Amino acid sequence: MVTMRADGNTVAVSAPYNAEFVTAAKALKGRWDPDKKVWVFAVEQREAVTRLITEHYGMDPTGENRTVDLDVYLKDGEIPLRELTVAGRTLLIRWEKYEDVKSGRDVKITGGKFEGKGGSARRPQIGPVQGVRLLVRNWPESAIAMLENSEYVAKVVRRQI
Repeated sequence: MVTMRADGNTVAVSAPYNAEFVTAAKALKGRWDPDKKVWVFAVEQREAVTRLITEHYGMDPTGENRTVDLDVYLKDGEIPLRELTVAGRTLLIRWEKYEDVKSGRDVKITGGKFEGKGGSARRPQIGPVQGVRLLVRNWPESAIAMLENSEYVAKVVRRQI
């Protein structure tokens, strides 16, 4: 969940960690407030910050963002990443080489296989996947295209209520 609020001369943004967002926030002269756990920007940067959030999280912080539940089918093959993240949300992560792959918040693994190990001790990876299907809950409707365009995603299907 990403929130943005104006407070006098500043705009505060609360968002999940996203390395690309951090780099872009610093380029806009944003600063991290560790006590409040928000990024703080000059109010004059409001429009640029809104574009930044839309680009990195797939949602408009100034409007209403509807969420949907999705079935996400991954492409069979190697995922050479420790963490599969799309739109600032972790879908899958392998903390250690021999540890099972775990799902992120509001994500459930509903099918398929992962190899029992991935990567190295220093650089664990999700590794080979086959027939993996995920149930992703509360995904911003405006960010569906970000999932569909991920190089590791084969298909995204909306769940019917």
